[in-house]
Amino acid sequence: MHRDPDELAIRTRDSVKIFAVLSFVASLMTLTAWHFLGAIVLWHWEVGVVTTGALMVVVVCFKKLSVAASSTIVFACAGVVLFFSAIATNLLAQSGARFEAFTGYKLVAIAVGILAPAPAWVGFSVIAICAVAPIVHYFILPSDIQRAFVVQEPWYTLICCVIALFVFRHRLRELQLERALTRVAAEKQAVNNMAKIFFFLRNITNSPLQSIEITALLLKEHQIEQTSAGRHLERALARLRELSQTLASYERNIDWSEPASFDAVADVQRTLAR
Repeated sequence: MHRDPDELAIRTRDSVKIFAVLSFVASLMTLTAWHFLGAIVLWHWEVGVVTTGALMVVVVCFKKLSVAASSTIVFACAGVVLFFSAIATNLLAQSGARFEAFTGYKLVAIAVGILAPAPAWVGFSVIAICAVAPIVHYFILPSDIQRAFVVQEPWYTLICCVIALFVFRHRLRELQLERALTRVAAEKQAVNNMAKIFFFLRNITNSPLQSIEITALLLKEHQIEQTSAGRHLERALARLRELSQTLASYERNIDWSEPASFDAVADVQRTLAR
């Protein structure tokens, strides 16, 4: 389906702005949680907070990010959250404490599914990474660390990503339907505006045409002098010329890709029949 580049850029900026803010908040909350848990080494999460914060500032300050730049920021935010989520998973597994593995992967997949960033391949790619990376991560760990994971992992994370994928597909179809309804409403409004314009044009042209018609009838019956008739005709023609000049200013907005015929009435009838 063809998309307006401006519409795609706007939707991309909106989704990446929310995603960047969520990434920053998630990183900040993780840093705070590890601080209260008494972690000694916090530089990983401090780097994550600074990185996601910088990306959030870029998105908020630059109002005209391109689609490519917005997509890059989505990947960068997701990469930061996933990377530090993997570090947290390793540390928690080595500590022997009970924990929820791959939390960042689940949250990123669900956030992408709900926000539905544009273009669509960005969302599909991030969700695919969230689904595959935990499986690879789990099986490259030593067996003693694997035993620290709950029995459902990494398959529970995979199931969450599959659910996020279905949510993402539903959001894409919902957005397509919304665009289609918006386009239909715009076309309906355009037809309504065209009908009003034709109504106004009829009212505008009626007076000069009636004047010309009456003057011609009086000339045929020799009930009016030619000088007086000429003045009536000049006033009527001046009104029509004024209308023609007004309409001519809108010619540059016409799409001339379709050739027009010499029969203006036929062109009007063909355009209205669409």
